[in-house]
Amino acid sequence: MLLNIVYADRWGTSPFDVAFKGNEPHVDHIYPQYMLRSKMGMGSAEINDIGNLRLFGASDNIRKRGELPDSYFARLKKHGVPIEKHLLVSRFAADPQLLKFAPETFREFREARREEIWRSLKRTVAPEVAEHEAAAASRAGDEPQSILRLNAATATNCLFEGEHRRSAERFRAVRPEVGQPVPRC
Repeated sequence: MLLNIVYADRWGTSPFDVAFKGNEPHVDHIYPQYMLRSKMGMGSAEINDIGNLRLFGASDNIRKRGELPDSYFARLKKHGVPIEKHLLVSRFAADPQLLKFAPETFREFREARREEIWRSLKRTVAPEVAEHEAAAASRAGDEPQSILRLNAATATNCLFEGEHRRSAERFRAVRPEVGQPVPRC
C-alpha cells in the first residue's frame, strides 16, 4: 500500500490496470533477494527493506527473474523506459551502471530510495509536515535531499500524528465546542 501511494504521488495514478489479467502488482526486489542472501549473506531485514522494493507487473517480474539492477535498468533506459519513476533516486536513474552489486552500493541506494519514499509519503499523507521541513531546511540552507533523516518508526509516527491532527481539526470545524488539544509531531 505504501508503494502505491508513492506511485500515485510520482505518476499521478497507480501504474497497474488490475482488469488486465497478468498485470497484477508483484512486489519486486530491485536487488534480487536470492543474490543478496547467497552472495552477500544478508538477512531478510536488509533484503526486504522498503528501499529495495517496488511494485511491478507480474509478467514483467517473472521475466526479470534475478537480473542485477545495473544491467536491468541500463537495458530499460536504453529502450526509453522512464526508470527514474521506479528508482526514485535521480543519481542512480541518470546512470544505472552505478547500481553495482556490492554491499556498500546496495546500502547507499536502499537508504537514498527509502528517503525518497518517505518524502513522497509525507507529501501525500502529511503535507504540512513536509512543508514545515522544507521551510526549515531552506532557512538553514540545507539541500532538500537531507531533510528526511528520520528512521522508519519516527516517520510513521509523525505521519499518523499528522493525520490525527487533521482529523481533529476537521472534527472541531463541525463541532467547535469540543476543545481537544491537537497533537503535534
